[in-house]
Amino acid sequence: MINYIPVKRRNPMDASVKYYAQNHPDPLVTTRELIDEIVAKTTVTEADALAVVSAYVESMQSHLIGGNSCKIEGLGIFSVTLVSEGTDAPDNFKNSMIHGVRLRFRAAPRLKYELSLDNPEISFKNLIENV
Repeated sequence: MINYIPVKRRNPMDASVKYYAQNHPDPLVTTRELIDEIVAKTTVTEADALAVVSAYVESMQSHLIGGNSCKIEGLGIFSVTLVSEGTDAPDNFKNSMIHGVRLRFRAAPRLKYELSLDNPEISFKNLIENV
């Protein structure tokens, strides 16, 4: 179940105000909690699970900082994109024209389906309803 709260937002075009659903991930699942789940579902020790997850995160960070994309089977692909000014010709482009780096995530097809309205199992709960 996905928890949400209706949040007031103003339309910048006409100043009208409407309420929109905003995900309310409460509580945040920590690395510690994920490690505990891994230990409960497998034969690895807590120390081994923590070591593997830590090494995995460090490796992903290193590859992403190096400009590579990282695919986690069943989850999706993490990649880096650049934000820059445009030029008329490739020879005119300078590093100073790059304004930012963004981290992008593309969900794996199965996860995308699990989180779609096509999935009959997906449900939502308004956290301020009947308060």
